[in-house]
Amino acid sequence: MDSEVRSGKSTVAESTDTIPAIEILASMLALCYTEVFVPGSHNWKIHLRACRKIINIYQLDARQSTSTDSVLKFLLKDINDMEILTGTTAFDNELLPFSSGSSQYSNTVSGWAFTSLIHKITTLERKRHLTKLANGALCPVNMSVWHRHAEEAHRRTMACPRLRSASQSQALRECFHALTRVYYYATLIYSYQAFATAGERFSSLGTLIDGLLKDVKYTIAGSTHDLSHDLFFPLFIAGVETTFREQQIFVEKLFVESLSKTGIWCNYPALQFLRSLWSNPEHLLRHESWIDLARAAVSTTGSFVVF
Repeated sequence: MDSEVRSGKSTVAESTDTIPAIEILASMLALCYTEVFVPGSHNWKIHLRACRKIINIYQLDARQSTSTDSVLKFLLKDINDMEILTGTTAFDNELLPFSSGSSQYSNTVSGWAFTSLIHKITTLERKRHLTKLANGALCPVNMSVWHRHAEEAHRRTMACPRLRSASQSQALRECFHALTRVYYYATLIYSYQAFATAGERFSSLGTLIDGLLKDVKYTIAGSTHDLSHDLFFPLFIAGVETTFREQQIFVEKLFVESLSKTGIWCNYPALQFLRSLWSNPEHLLRHESWIDLARAAVSTTGSFVVF
């Protein structure tokens, strides 16, 4: 597979029969998720990269737009989501975080608009980093644009009939509404971490973090554990900014509980990153944001993921 992708030639791409590709893709994704639940395992990365190679070899990105196969659409959406979320903390070639144009799956298949917004933020941050390395300076970012993006993602998600009808009880619907607000705050905070000036972050992040943690509390107040997996990214994004010990304890407690409920142990190194940051806050002072700190630490501590 690797040689075919690198050469740009595929012995199977011309075939119109996608059934073998779907079966292979489903098997590789199952292996990927299996490794996610193994404490300390990094083999899920191998399987995720293999999924992308299969997609490229069989040209499934192009085919999905005209395909009526719901299984194919589901697999592509799931792989795309995993690439985007793990890509937020990927700074080397080990985890290539993006497949160009494929973030549309997160909107069109699920109705959940926040994953594609995360993709936009991460993509632009990486491009600006390369620009800074080349030119030494960056143009300022108008943060009101990202406020509008977050508001639009929230509006589109709440307007999706499929998501509204999927909530089987009033309690779950209320938790889901709170979760959409959590992600509104989380994506907005993430954009500030990626693009805002120090002054903008100082004046805005406190209020945004308070709003996020308030809605996290509302989300977990329900009697359901269905949304536990969805809390890792918001908790991490808020956790890297919290300076009050009370908030840090709250984030850590929920992070550990989510690990216990979901068993997704690939997120444990992200918790270790938070604990290290809280114990040594001076490390962050030497960098513009946690993103730059994590990027600088890749060579010594390796990458971690928030999924």
